[in-house]
Amino acid sequence: MEMPFEIDTSTMVGLTRLLRFAIRLREDPDDEAALNLIESRLRLEPYWPEFRGALEDYSRKLDSLHPDQKFEEICKLIYQVLPPEGRLLDDLTDDILHEVYEQRVVRFSFLPSMLLCLRFARFQTMRRKIWYHGYTIRYAGRSEDKALMACASLFLDLPIYTETGLPWLPDAILDDGEPNYEKPDYEISFPPALARPEDACELEESVRAEKLPRSIDRGKYDLESVTLNYLSMADWPATVFVTYDFLSSTKQSRLIARQRLIQFDRVTQVSQLRDSKPKIFFIRLEKSSYLNDSVYFNSSSNLNSRRREIFRFSKERVVSYEEIEEAGYSLNPSRYMIKGPAGRRDIDEITRNGFEAKKFKLSDLFEVIRPKETKNAEEGTLEIRELRAGNITPNGEIEGDFRRINIRASRQLSLEEQEIKAGDILFAHRGSIGRVAYISEADKDNIGLWAGQTLFILRERKLTSSSKSKAYCDPRVLFMYLMTPEVRRQWGYALTGVKNPCIPIGEVESLGLPENIVLPKRPRRRISSRNTKVAGSYVEQIVFEFDKWQENLLQVREIQKGMDNRLKRVWDMAWTKQIQMSDE
Repeated sequence: MEMPFEIDTSTMVGLTRLLRFAIRLREDPDDEAALNLIESRLRLEPYWPEFRGALEDYSRKLDSLHPDQKFEEICKLIYQVLPPEGRLLDDLTDDILHEVYEQRVVRFSFLPSMLLCLRFARFQTMRRKIWYHGYTIRYAGRSEDKALMACASLFLDLPIYTETGLPWLPDAILDDGEPNYEKPDYEISFPPALARPEDACELEESVRAEKLPRSIDRGKYDLESVTLNYLSMADWPATVFVTYDFLSSTKQSRLIARQRLIQFDRVTQVSQLRDSKPKIFFIRLEKSSYLNDSVYFNSSSNLNSRRREIFRFSKERVVSYEEIEEAGYSLNPSRYMIKGPAGRRDIDEITRNGFEAKKFKLSDLFEVIRPKETKNAEEGTLEIRELRAGNITPNGEIEGDFRRINIRASRQLSLEEQEIKAGDILFAHRGSIGRVAYISEADKDNIGLWAGQTLFILRERKLTSSSKSKAYCDPRVLFMYLMTPEVRRQWGYALTGVKNPCIPIGEVESLGLPENIVLPKRPRRRISSRNTKVAGSYVEQIVFEFDKWQENLLQVREIQKGMDNRLKRVWDMAWTKQIQMSDE
């Protein structure tokens, strides 16, 4: 349908005004009363168009369409005013509608669920499955989309109740003057990660009332964490679409929201929709009365993947709440998936090894430490030398100039873990991505340096009486494994970011280690390539290769030094000859 240029349908406010005018143009007493109630509840300013010719013609034409055509036309107009992040793919829309197909009271929240809510209401109306007209399908959102939803549902005669409060402040519904305490049977939510500063008037008071630390930070409102914090204390199932940052960030508001989801036994599944760009993650929440004690992590092509028997060659995992707590309440699926290359002679063996031979993740045996940011402080009294990714050569050596900065002595304790110690492996996750260096006990020059933010420190875990596994991997063996071209090639598939590519910490932690480089327990004596009594000949052979690698590096340095000297002589001879010729 061609749009008259006098009519504003490019914004939510303009489209809402069009629908309000079209409803009043019907001159139906019931619709007029319902519209007056909407304007009163949502505090909408009166709208009386100054020029109504084209507006009236278009409104009458829109209202005269067949119900099916009218519905599709309104959905098309709403789709056009949605921002890109508010538009869902058709396949995802169908999956969500299938998810709530048999639910009775369903609540939709935030902008991306607007068209979902309209389609679900129309579908239920056609099935005649509406039990209490106007209260079984609910929508909660922000001021602009609430007004548009309320007017669109009235114009289309769909039984949708639009809540006046924000999604984490549900309405006290009155049914014929009596409170209706009926809870939703299910909720679909798309909380935005951050809100705009210009929305402060609407959000400030309610966000602060949630008392979630750092939910307001530098003028930005973390609505995602506020919504999940509210749902953690609710008592109905929900599917919530979240960002990668919410699942993995250590920001206080996100971390506390994840802690409460686990502590209240709400999370049962965290999944990534495969092949979605950008990445789409969703969390499935169930009633806490179900005594949930684990989370099903997987990557799926659709929304309808449920926990099931995990097959032998499956990459899915069921992780206990206890293990999630030990991992710092991270809900990032990649952290719990064992990844990495697998090798052998033929395809069958490679496939089998890819699923069977990696019982351990790197994080099971080594801590992966992310260094904190260090800035030069004018009043700093402690000078440190910082090692960065650019200081690591392709052969695993450390060279070049180090960054020298002064920090306050009071920060030394909080930064202590990023001081490099003997036995550490340094892994470059930015810049020279994938390069590694091993710090031996004899490496006195580099022990005591500080790791910069472009590095991860892989440090052997300390075994205690409460440790679940007594398995042991020698840092020298892990260093040699990380140096192999196959592992280095693997990091290319794990990169995120376009302008500044990096490897997320979860990808490093979830790297699967083959059994041949892991011993059942720590040996009493240091493993030596000359010790033939070590259980596990492969470990002994790899340590032998490490020793040979170090010897070869010494030879390479001597060769490189000789080559550099030859090039220096070439340079000197070339310019000496030129000077003599100019003197003649």
